[in-house]
Amino acid sequence: MSKEFTGINLITEDPFTEPTNRSYKQEDESNLFYSHKSYLSTESDFTSPSIMCTPTPKEYRVINLLNKGVLNIVGKVAYHEVYSHINKTNTGDEFKKLGFLKEKLRTPVKKESSLKILFLEDEELTHCESDSELSIERKESFMDDSIENYIKEQLFIHKRHIDKLKQWTGLTKYRIIYNTEIDEFTTLAFNKKINGRSNLTFVILTSDKWVFGCFSQARIPKIKESEESVGPEDKGFFVFSLKNPHHTTATKIIPRIQSSRLVFYPKNSAQLFGVQNAFLISNHPNESFVFRNIDQHYSIPSLVGKELLTGNCYPEIFNTEKVLVIEWF
Repeated sequence: MSKEFTGINLITEDPFTEPTNRSYKQEDESNLFYSHKSYLSTESDFTSPSIMCTPTPKEYRVINLLNKGVLNIVGKVAYHEVYSHINKTNTGDEFKKLGFLKEKLRTPVKKESSLKILFLEDEELTHCESDSELSIERKESFMDDSIENYIKEQLFIHKRHIDKLKQWTGLTKYRIIYNTEIDEFTTLAFNKKINGRSNLTFVILTSDKWVFGCFSQARIPKIKESEESVGPEDKGFFVFSLKNPHHTTATKIIPRIQSSRLVFYPKNSAQLFGVQNAFLISNHPNESFVFRNIDQHYSIPSLVGKELLTGNCYPEIFNTEKVLVIEWF
């Protein structure tokens, strides 16, 4: 980027909502970065917000409405004009030493040190490099309404679906531990996120916008590296449908006779995971499917029948577009 910032002065006393800076530019156009979504950079793993060009303002006001965090500034900065909002002293050398601001910043700010300089008085801050991480690196004591708003705005399920999942699971606190919009859509990345965890909801979005999934109460065993792994019998297990073109209400589907088991696959497999006698999810296009005898093993309380989940059954297949895994507490 060719834009140059020649100075920044943090002047807010409220680090939670209004970090404000004054900037004077040498050019007639400014690049302001704002987004409540994340977009994967093609140059690195850093998720960068979108760019919005505006006329040159005399003052920039950046408001973080979701959570405490760090503003990643792109451009040239005069280090000698960067000040601490606590003691108003020159901290340019410290910023240089940390590499906090660089001419072409395309990598995340160092988590362990950046906030100590900006907000020295608060030792309890949780650092997130982008809004996409807010629901992942949030503490277990996060506010329930904050993550619900995040899910409502950012993801393909809504608050009414979360309310249904709360009702079905009997749990109210949760966090997203795997999201294919952020995490790699690979079996390796998936296995790393779920290994050893319990009370997980797996939510699948098809390319035709059907939304369904399952809930596993039992703890996920260590997944084998060279062969399939089968989870323990799970009496709390159930399958569900959340959204479909028939506009049926969210539906909980329980096993008919015996408890069900999840099936997991080696890290290099094209299969992401499966549910015995229910469905198989693949990370390859058009390789996922619902078992044609699912209605023999699960009580499906719908006139739509066994096509309630995706609109078809094997040998017909569907494409898995997105996957979420939500951990409940």
